[in-house]
Amino acid sequence: MPTADAAFTVRISACGKILDVPVASGDTATVIATAVADAINDADDLPFTGQISAGALTLTSKNTGPRGNTLTCAFSFVSAAGIETPITTSSTASSGATTGILSGGTQVDGEYFFASGATQDTFAAAIASVATTKFDRIVGACIDATNIGLLAAHLDSLALVTSQKRQQGIVGSIGTLAACTTVATGQNKSRLQVAWHYNSRLPIWAVAAQVAAARLIGDSAAGGLLVGEATDPAANLDGMELVSVPAQNTVADQPTATEIESALNNGITPLVPSANRPGYMTIGRSITTRSLASGVPNYAVLDTSNVTVCDHVADGLNSSLATTYAGFKLTSDSADGLPPRAERVTSPSLIRDELARLLKGYQENGVIKDVDPNLSLLTVTASATPGRVDCEIPCEPMPGLHILGGDVRQLS
Repeated sequence: MPTADAAFTVRISACGKILDVPVASGDTATVIATAVADAINDADDLPFTGQISAGALTLTSKNTGPRGNTLTCAFSFVSAAGIETPITTSSTASSGATTGILSGGTQVDGEYFFASGATQDTFAAAIASVATTKFDRIVGACIDATNIGLLAAHLDSLALVTSQKRQQGIVGSIGTLAACTTVATGQNKSRLQVAWHYNSRLPIWAVAAQVAAARLIGDSAAGGLLVGEATDPAANLDGMELVSVPAQNTVADQPTATEIESALNNGITPLVPSANRPGYMTIGRSITTRSLASGVPNYAVLDTSNVTVCDHVADGLNSSLATTYAGFKLTSDSADGLPPRAERVTSPSLIRDELARLLKGYQENGVIKDVDPNLSLLTVTASATPGRVDCEIPCEPMPGLHILGGDVRQLS
C-alpha cells in the first residue's frame, strides 16, 4: 500500500458494526494500517483483534477454533466525494494512489470470512459452571454436534422433576440448509432451537442471541408491535423483528419458500427478510428441533411456545401451591366428600380443586385452552410415601395463528 496522495476513509464493516477510519494525504501504509488496527482494537465488542507487521494488517479471532471461521468483515475505501470501493480477495481497490488487497480467508458476497480456525473448544466447563442455576434461555456459541449435545443433555437434566430448573437453549447456524438439517434432526430435542441465517454477516452466537432476546422482550426496539414471552408465554412470534440482524448481501442467499418449508419440517427456525424493515430479518416461525418420533415426522412439540407455556404453567403452579399450602398437613379424602374441619389441613381432592382453579386462570389470560374438557385428565392421588401427593396436570397451550387459509371467488 503506497503513501496516500489524497484524503479518504477506510471503512470496516463487521458483525453489524461500521467503523470509519480517516486517512490524511501523505499517510504511509504503516500509519494507515496502525490507525485501522487501533479502531478495531478500541471496539471492545468486536470478536477479533488487529495486529500490524510491515504495514500489513492481520485480523485474529478472539476465540480459537472453527467458531472463529463464522466471523465476517468487509473493507472498503471511501473517497472524499463519497464513492465507496470495496477491497476484495481477488481485486485491488484504490483511492488515489493508495491500494489494498485482502488475503487469507474466503470471500462470499462481498463479505470476508475468517479461516484457519481448527481445534474445537468445548461447552463442558461452561455448562458445569451453571449446572445448578436456572436461566430463561441459554445461548450456545457453537454449532457442532458434540457441543450442542452437551447443551441439550444439560437442558434435559435440569428439566427433570428432581431439578425443576426448566429452560431452553438457542444456537445459530449460518451454513447451508443441508448442514443445518443434519444438526437439528440429529438433536431432535424439544428444549433446543436452531436459528438458521445462511451466509449471515453476524457470527453464529450473535444470531442466536438476537433470537433469544427478541423471543423474551418482543420487537418494540425494532419498531415492531409483537410482545415477547416475558409478557405473554404463549406469544405468537411469527414475523418477530430482529433489531440488529441484517439481511444477506444478495437476494440469492435469502431463503426461498421451498427452503423455509424444508427448514420447518426439519426442526429449524428460519430467519426471513422483514416486510417492514428492508435490509433486516425476522423470525419466520419459532420452533424446536423436535421433529421426529422413532424416525417418523412428529410435530406435537413444534413451536417453542409449547415448551414455554408448559414451563410457565409448571413454575407458576409450583409457586402458587407452595404458598397456598405452606405449613399444611395432609389427610385422606373423606367418605362423605366434606373438607377437613381442622385448620391448615388439606386433602387430594382439595388440592385438585385448587389446581383446576389455577388452570382456569391461565386460560383466562390466554396462555392455555380447553381446561374444562381436559379436567378428567387432572388427577391428584395420595402417594405411598406419607405426606406426598402425585399430580397429573393436563396443559394444552393456546396456539398462535400461523396459517390463515382463504379463497377469494369472483361472483357473477
